[in-house]
Amino acid sequence: MWGNSEPSCLVLGRGGNIKYDSLAPVHVSGHASQEEQKLLLNMVRPKHFLPIHGELRQLKRHGMLAIEVGIPQENVIVVENGQIVELSGGRIKLGERIPGGYVFVDGQSIGEVDYDIMRERGKLARNGIFLIDISVDRLNGRLLHDPEIITRGFVSPEDAEGMIPEVRKRILQAVNGGGVDNEKDIANAVKSYLYEETKRRPMVLVTLSKG
Repeated sequence: MWGNSEPSCLVLGRGGNIKYDSLAPVHVSGHASQEEQKLLLNMVRPKHFLPIHGELRQLKRHGMLAIEVGIPQENVIVVENGQIVELSGGRIKLGERIPGGYVFVDGQSIGEVDYDIMRERGKLARNGIFLIDISVDRLNGRLLHDPEIITRGFVSPEDAEGMIPEVRKRILQAVNGGGVDNEKDIANAVKSYLYEETKRRPMVLVTLSKG
């Protein structure tokens, strides 16, 4: 059972026990069931019905429930974000559609972070990151020193230590094979190996400098 402090105290005072996720694997939804939604619709008997809150599939299903309890289909309107709904003279109708989307809030920044950035953050959260720093001789294209490799959120430090020698080997093969034109070529070689070993795709970033 879920509740704030006052309902919880009331339940305990009446001799009840409260279960929550720290004590037992329980979950109580705060959303109404279909039968509860039907009950509310029958009690209120709205002339028009516009379901809100949820994905489009959920809104459509909620609208179907309203039709099932007797609200005329023409009075049930399911809309997406940005759709204007006009109420005039006891009638409801759709107006124009305003382009809209997500507005991300990041610290003091509002709307400056776009979907591509959020997608990158999601990928980092799911698969981690592999950072590789490489220096090559400008004249012959050979490595000037062993690649510096840092990984975060991908595998444990112990597993990373076991993989890094092979990653360095793959980088050396790519560089000395003469098929490396830019950082992307090296990143692809490393990604291929990491996927072979883990079936995961971390974000691989390569910095390539020529001395």
